[in-house]
This record gives sequence, C-alpha cells and structure tokens, in this order.
Amino acid sequence: MPKNNIVLEQIERSGQMPSHGLVRLQEHAQVFATNAKSESTRRAYRQQWERFEEWCRDHGVTTLPALPITVASYIAYLAEEGIRPSSIDLALVAISQAHKLSGHESPTRSSIVREK
Repeated sequence: MPKNNIVLEQIERSGQMPSHGLVRLQEHAQVFATNAKSESTRRAYRQQWERFEEWCRDHGVTTLPALPITVASYIAYLAEEGIRPSSIDLALVAISQAHKLSGHESPTRSSIVREK
C-alpha cells in the first residue's frame, strides 16, 4: 500500500495551518484507521496492491490514481487467469483502500468496475 502521510498532504492542500493539537489528533486518527485491520488483512491488501502495481507497470498505466478502465481491465485479466471471485474481490478492496489512504477517490466505485 502507498506509504505517505495523508494528514500532512490534506493540510498542505487545504492551505490552512491547524493547531499542533489538531495535527496530533489527525495523526492518531490515521493510526487508528490503519490498525482497524488485522496484520493478516493488511498483508493480503499489500500483496494484492503489489500485484496490481506490477500489472500496471507491465502495461504502462498509472496505479495511483488509477483510471476505472485500468481497474476493469485488470479485473478482466484476473478472471481470464482463472482467479477465484473471492480473490478478485480482495484485489478490488486493496485497490480501493490504497486510493482512499492516498486521498484519491476509489476507481472501484465506477460502474465499469462494479459490473464485473
């Protein structure tokens, strides 16, 4: 999964300078959100994200933010490879989580992806 500080990025984008206390609370909120998933779940998301990144590199497309057609194409590829539907769903969740954690809208919400 992407490793950046979403709190600091959001502050920079907003142009506001929140208090030190608010920044600390925002950082804690980010830690709580990250820790809401078990280590095995985070590991599974990481593995799925790395596979998506590799596929995107091989096909010369951007991973973050990914276009919905990129995600739909990746899902089609997984299906053609005989990947189980539950594993495809896990890949979609990992892609969505990576986008959300990086402050991007998830491409998995697009109708072209949802109608897999």
